[in-house]
Amino acid sequence: MSEDFVNKIREFIVAKTLLEKNDRVLIACSGGADSMALVHILFELKDEFNLTLGMAHLNHKIRKEASEDQKFVRKAAKQLRIPFHSKTIDVPRLAKSKGLTLEEGARQCRYDYLHQVAFDHNYNKIAVGHNCDDNIETILFNIIRGAGVAGLKGIQPSRGVIIRPLLNTSKDEIKKWILARKSPFVIDRTNKEVAYTRNRIRLRLLPYLKRNFNPEVDKALLRLSSISTEINGFMIGETLKAIADLTIHRDKSKIILDLECFREYPIALRRNIVREIVKTITGFNYPPDYQAVELFLGFCGDRRFGKKIFRGGAIAEIIGDKITFGTLTEVSLKKRIELPGQYIDPRLGFLLSGALLDSIPSETEIRTTEKNISYMDFGKVKGPVIIRNAVAGDRIKPLGMTGHKKVMDILAENQIPSFLRQSQMVLTIGSKIAWIIGIRASDEFKIVPQTKLAIRLEYAE
Repeated sequence: MSEDFVNKIREFIVAKTLLEKNDRVLIACSGGADSMALVHILFELKDEFNLTLGMAHLNHKIRKEASEDQKFVRKAAKQLRIPFHSKTIDVPRLAKSKGLTLEEGARQCRYDYLHQVAFDHNYNKIAVGHNCDDNIETILFNIIRGAGVAGLKGIQPSRGVIIRPLLNTSKDEIKKWILARKSPFVIDRTNKEVAYTRNRIRLRLLPYLKRNFNPEVDKALLRLSSISTEINGFMIGETLKAIADLTIHRDKSKIILDLECFREYPIALRRNIVREIVKTITGFNYPPDYQAVELFLGFCGDRRFGKKIFRGGAIAEIIGDKITFGTLTEVSLKKRIELPGQYIDPRLGFLLSGALLDSIPSETEIRTTEKNISYMDFGKVKGPVIIRNAVAGDRIKPLGMTGHKKVMDILAENQIPSFLRQSQMVLTIGSKIAWIIGIRASDEFKIVPQTKLAIRLEYAE
């Protein structure tokens, strides 16, 4: 049994390419049967794959035995001479402050902690103890809450640096193996509490389905997972192609799509496009729910304007013939600069340079120049030169006009989404706005026949 069990997991690891030679693997260990089995199995495979192992434990402060569990895992790591990492977080308090369920809060804290330890200590893989039964529960849980194809695929053997070597084994197989070894583990009594949704699925719903509908419902759900994984893989490929084809502009703060072309795609692909972009923007932490996506797609039907804020801070806005995706994060800037000269902002990732010219540029040259370049009469550059964010109430006398206009109105006319307008940079000279950078220059600093010295300003990301 012992050797067959380890061989089964070894074959799964090889088939799914979960481990490679010389991997540095951080093992998430609660102290329960699954995670302790994972520790012992990877320890047995350590020499074969030349692995460097570490163990990490997060004390959630949910159970009164949590501190004892932490001591138990620490002792196990010491006995195996595996480096140990641990942290205590008051998950109930944190979950309440963020408006999350206890289960959601625990999961978020656990994965945030594991990724941080892996980054700090140079582990390239994080192994977690999910098994076949966990996958079945997850698929049912996702069906109940109305998941799409992506949710029906359940838990995958790997995602990013996360690997799940036990995913093809049942909880019963794992427990038999670890008991046969006489390896100690802790028992989490909260696994029997039906207050938790997943526990009710495991303890009540699954047994009911087996008794009354299908004694092999486990196999049926895993088959559904396999089929959904194949369909989802195909859809992701089509979605990424569609995003590439639709993208007009993409930088670190936003993604802009062609709205008219977006409308021509089938509804299933449009849903996936929105979901994929929102997940990308929020770092894959906040996939949007069905209702949020449907509401936004409703805006896209025949509107020229509309805005939707998704959880996690992502925002999508329709202006004219474009959809702009970005975040609500605002970065403030106010910096005095010297002209001529260069200003580099490594935080925002841009360069503003000003160079004096040997000759005065022609009217045609000025009129046909790129938007990221502006020519000015250097003789009119008097007073402090400041680069800063645009604010409500800012006004400029646009080049070629006799009156003044609100900067925010000009940004709206140029289809700059509302959530990005106060991140727009302007250049002020003295008390006046000389340039809405990359958008419009001021008439008050323009080159005229009497200009003796000109300066060329250029903005680059």
